[in-house]
Amino acid sequence: MPLVLLLLMLLPLSNTQAHDMYKDWKQFNGASCCSNQDCEPVDERIKEGQYQAFIKDKWITVPNSRVRKEPSPDGQAHICFTQLQDGSILIYCFQPGMGS
Repeated sequence: MPLVLLLLMLLPLSNTQAHDMYKDWKQFNGASCCSNQDCEPVDERIKEGQYQAFIKDKWITVPNSRVRKEPSPDGQAHICFTQLQDGSILIYCFQPGMGS
C-alpha cells in the first residue's frame, strides 16, 4: 500500500516535469508554443507531403509554418494547440517524431 501512495504522489510531479520540455518551444513569430496546458504527445502521419496529427478523434493537417525543425527530444511527435469555440483546432507548434 505505501508504494501505491508514493506513486500517486509522484504522478502530478511527473506530468509537470514532462511539460517542462515545451517551455522553450517558440512559434514561427517568436511567441511561446505552450501555456503549460496545451502541449502533448500526438500520433502523426504524412499524407500528400504534409504532416497530420490525430487530435480530438480526427486527423488534422499541420500547416508547414507550425512544424518545428529541431529534433524531437524523446523521439515522439508532439503538438501544442487549442480548440476554439467554433470547434476548430488552432495549432501553435508541431514537433515531428523521429520516424517522420
